Amino acid sequence: MKRQSSGHHQTYLNGRVVKEEERQAKQIERIAQMEERLERASKAVKTLSASLDEYAEALEDIRQLDAYYGSKQWKRDLADDEAGRLPEGLKRGVLSQDAVWNLLEDWREVNERLCETASTLSLRIDK
Repeated sequence: MKRQSSGHHQTYLNGRVVKEEERQAKQIERIAQMEERLERASKAVKTLSASLDEYAEALEDIRQLDAYYGSKQWKRDLADDEAGRLPEGLKRGVLSQDAVWNLLEDWREVNERLCETASTLSLRIDK
């Protein structure tokens, strides 16, 4: 609330006169803090958006790995590897007992986090 007194503008805050310098200092501090929040939030949103794009592209890979892991073909590939029938320089992490399993477990946990995060969003998007 502003009151005029003898040609001077005075600002009142909680019933007391606030000097213009004090008001402006608080205003500058508030704007600077909000600017920092804007920069952090903008960076986080851009990073998350890019990560979601990458994640969406990887979903087909995850589906294929899930179908392959433990299948008859995987078991045959593993047996051939253990029998030394595969080239020595072939990358074969997919045949390990843990690599695909760990990926699928991580994927499930990420999906749970995504669902939990989505259900707790409290911002009104329709403002």
